Amino acid sequence: MAAMSDISEYLTIDNVRQDKVEITIGRWIVGSVDTEMTGFLQYLGSDEAHYRRHIYRAFQSDDRISPVTAYNLKVLSSRRGRTHAQMAPLFAGNLNVRRMRELDNYEQYSLRLKLSINPTRFCVYQETPYRTRSLGRQISGSTQLFATQNRTSYKSEHSLDGNDNVILRPGAEINASHQFWEQNFRRYISEIETYFNEELASYISDGFRLLDFENTYIVKRLENYWDIQVNDAVAFVKSLEPTFIALSNDSSISIYSDADLFHEGSAICLRGKFRSGERLKIYAKTNNRVRIEVEHRYDSNPNLSESRTYSRQGLDDLFEFFSGAATSSTHLATEFWQTIRRHASLSETGSGSALYFVRELYSVVGDIELAGEILSLMVNQGGVPTNRLTPEMKAAFRSLTTAGLTERHGRPLNRYVIAPRFQASLSHLH
Repeated sequence: MAAMSDISEYLTIDNVRQDKVEITIGRWIVGSVDTEMTGFLQYLGSDEAHYRRHIYRAFQSDDRISPVTAYNLKVLSSRRGRTHAQMAPLFAGNLNVRRMRELDNYEQYSLRLKLSINPTRFCVYQETPYRTRSLGRQISGSTQLFATQNRTSYKSEHSLDGNDNVILRPGAEINASHQFWEQNFRRYISEIETYFNEELASYISDGFRLLDFENTYIVKRLENYWDIQVNDAVAFVKSLEPTFIALSNDSSISIYSDADLFHEGSAICLRGKFRSGERLKIYAKTNNRVRIEVEHRYDSNPNLSESRTYSRQGLDDLFEFFSGAATSSTHLATEFWQTIRRHASLSETGSGSALYFVRELYSVVGDIELAGEILSLMVNQGGVPTNRLTPEMKAAFRSLTTAGLTERHGRPLNRYVIAPRFQASLSHLH
């Protein structure tokens, strides 16, 4: 079981996985008369046609009869009320249908799959890779794209987030291992495309035909994560709270600013914002597993252009993009964790005691009146701008910083602030 001292050993590129990927898959260009496009959407959501072909249905039923101009046909939810739907799709989202232009005797439509996919969940429901004498383990040729998704416990371990699944079975662990992760992730996306291509092919008629397919992928959101086993996941995350919150208020480390503490279900969770569109999350995934997660929201970054930056052509290009994001996330998570360890491993001052801070401040400064003025400014204002310091204060702050009680921040704030480890305890002195 991991301890704080060796968490960084798990934050490697070999252990990183992707989760909750919001992605637009492909663009199918279809030529159709109005009635046929309406019929196709009704067909996708019908039970009878799919059960006859022994293919599970992915889309909700649709009874619209008006011509389609712009429409989203939703994917079936894996949950029905408070229960799990039988053999629901291992993906969510919708089929986006948009009329592009009118041709001689039919309309031209654009069809895109705008989905949220979860490679971890996919791996949970695949067959365990089999063994061969000469090649070792190999992935099964069959793929499960629909499942009754209720694997939230295994032996003594259970999920703390009832809305999600966790890898607990030995077979699922193998599917999600470094050896098989990318293979499974690739076939996950490929199988979704294959499923929809088969639906299109089964409906082709004189008034409805596929004109073109653009093999593009647009990534809107991506999470890279590490699952780490600990003895008591909730207690472990709770132990990080003071240091995490202190660091989040430390503007000298800007990528860790604006953190907050909250609970998702019964799973305690800490979040901290990074640069635009990025944040880090630490939470108890199960009763003995902690997840560290770096999220990229590419669609909320004003510096990114959809067509230029995160649109990819083909699976090879897409997985090169995923690889780059995984490397970037690994650097961010490692840097963050090293900062957490540095602050949490301090000896006497590591407790962040307000009494220790006040006692040492008066001792270091020496002048009672000056020490009282500094304490008041630090507690009430959170810091003192360097351009407002008297010569006596400058000398005092240099000594306080050497003693580890304060820190000097450069641009853009240019001020002295309380050392992060004391910020939580001193906040009660207001």
